[in-house]
Amino acid sequence: TYAMAYHWLQAGEFDKARPAFEMLWRVCPDQAHFCAGLAQSALGQNEPDVAVSYFLLALGIDENNAGYTLGLGRAFFEDADQGGRQCLVHQHIDAGSFAPVLRSLGASTTGTDCYISATKGCR
Repeated sequence: TYAMAYHWLQAGEFDKARPAFEMLWRVCPDQAHFCAGLAQSALGQNEPDVAVSYFLLALGIDENNAGYTLGLGRAFFEDADQGGRQCLVHQHIDAGSFAPVLRSLGASTTGTDCYISATKGCR
């Protein structure tokens, strides 16, 4: 179940969480949070390149989720040792829980746009 997969993810038991999220995603491929669970599990198993793919899938299903965009940025950052990948993600989000952070930076809390751009050169 999702609750058990999420529990394993939170407990750091990625070897149990990942197959649980895989099974859930096969049954319900239109559920972005299952893709995100796979991505988080892959990050926990030090596979950021796999996590990037799952976060991109999650964003393809639910393009308005800021958490998936931030997760994608984290996966790109952790995947910095490998070269060649390029990506630009643009997302329009409601400020929601980010509103205090945006206000502290002097940014607008309505009509918020989030951009992640990543380019890595080959070594």
